[in-house]
Amino acid sequence: MNGHRHVSLTTALFLTTIVAISALLTAAKEPVPSLEGYWKGSGIVSHKGANDRVECRVRYKRASDRSFSYTATCAMESGKYDLTGSVTNTSGSRYSGTVVGGSEGSRETGRVFLIQRKLLSVSVTSRSGSARMTLFKLS
Repeated sequence: MNGHRHVSLTTALFLTTIVAISALLTAAKEPVPSLEGYWKGSGIVSHKGANDRVECRVRYKRASDRSFSYTATCAMESGKYDLTGSVTNTSGSRYSGTVVGGSEGSRETGRVFLIQRKLLSVSVTSRSGSARMTLFKLS
């Protein structure tokens, strides 16, 4: 009976391990929250010691299971800026990626971080400044 109990315990542990691995694999394959579509919002850009209000319109397109490409147009008192980039889901509702853009004749690159809830919190950093904004999804 002791040998039978040992086999049953080993079998139970083996089956529990398989179930746990299956659950992890299923969770890993769940689709990430979708950024796809049009977003609009505003925030603050910090550049050379000054803070300026910015308004942006952004369009996200799915590029893969976990990533999105985007184009954006942002306006400040100093002018209009066209931006492009991509973000990848890093965990849950968090994304990170790149941004490239600027005004005519001036291109700059930076890092972008997003947190998606009902609204989209956006943080951008580059060598010359940073930006924080909140976007809402357009219907």
